[in-house]
Amino acid sequence: MQIKKKDAVKKKLSSIKHMTPWHAYWLANEHNWFVTLGANPNNFRAREHITSEKSHYAHSTWDLEYKFPFGWKEIQGIADRSDFDLKQHIKHSKQDLSLFDEKTKKKIVPRVVAEPSQGLERVFLVFMFDAYTDDKKVSFQ
Repeated sequence: MQIKKKDAVKKKLSSIKHMTPWHAYWLANEHNWFVTLGANPNNFRAREHITSEKSHYAHSTWDLEYKFPFGWKEIQGIADRSDFDLKQHIKHSKQDLSLFDEKTKKKIVPRVVAEPSQGLERVFLVFMFDAYTDDKKVSFQ
């Protein structure tokens, strides 16, 4: 049974402690991309970075991981960079880079809520491992 992305956000993933709806959306979207192209859905999991793993700029970081024959490995990382980048530009340029929110009548600094990062090599391996199975036992006698 497949779950719609919006339902995953509402029901499952968004109930996890530090997961924003955007993290949930992108994790579900990326998982769906792999599965739609033929990857085994049972070989994936999402894992939140612990504090010592997170980059200094990240509010929260999640990995989409794959169960390779050699263990669980990250295939994609998605970081919530918060407003770190623009605050650094504001600080060093001494320019106001905030936006005015008409609804709240306040200035806000935009945030980067989901920065995905993925490498081609591990993606290739996912599809290679899921495309082939060894149906015979090898005996080395």
